Amino acid sequence: MKNRIEIFTAGCPLCDETVKEIENNFSENEINIYNLNESRKAGEKSKSYGINKIPAVVVNGNLLNCCKSDKVNIKEIKDALNN
Repeated sequence: MKNRIEIFTAGCPLCDETVKEIENNFSENEINIYNLNESRKAGEKSKSYGINKIPAVVVNGNLLNCCKSDKVNIKEIKDALNN
């Protein structure tokens, strides 16, 4: 079964860089991108995860700790995918 990675963005250059880095490193997983500026559903989904800063990454339904207080951390994504 593939892991699911959800990326929440605002379409800014920093968010775009994060999306590219995740796509380059984790392309074998299911990756969904939610742009908060383009979709009401994205905003509702981000609230359900408790996201209050972007970019943010959710792996298999869990908001990564790095996304709660700091920037996206590739090592933390790898660790979450291996659990």
